[in-house]
Amino acid sequence: MRIGAALVFVGLLGGCASHWMKTAQSECAAQGFAAGTPEYTWCVEGAFNAKRASFRRSMAIVGAGMGGAAQNLRQQRLDAQSNYHPMGARVFRYSYISGTNRICVYARLGSQEVETIDAAAICPLT
Repeated sequence: MRIGAALVFVGLLGGCASHWMKTAQSECAAQGFAAGTPEYTWCVEGAFNAKRASFRRSMAIVGAGMGGAAQNLRQQRLDAQSNYHPMGARVFRYSYISGTNRICVYARLGSQEVETIDAAAICPLT
């Protein structure tokens, strides 16, 4: 049963990754980032990683429902590793425009933080 679940996970992940990338690219372009700029790259990376983390959490819930407590623990360790940054530094994930403001979204130790700045400004990286 676990091998079957693993194959489903790999199949879903492979098909979803290209969709997540295209979605992340279109979201960042819609937010006004120009392709090829560092800001666009950071935006795409942040949006893609958010979609991947959401998928992993969903699969952990499904795995736990199938009696996969060990899989759930492994997933928690993976999430903790992917969100680790030295000394709890916040890391830029993505931003979007709301009225005359730019909303900068950051990750810090597995939590999300938001900072509001002028729409014409660029979000600080940390």
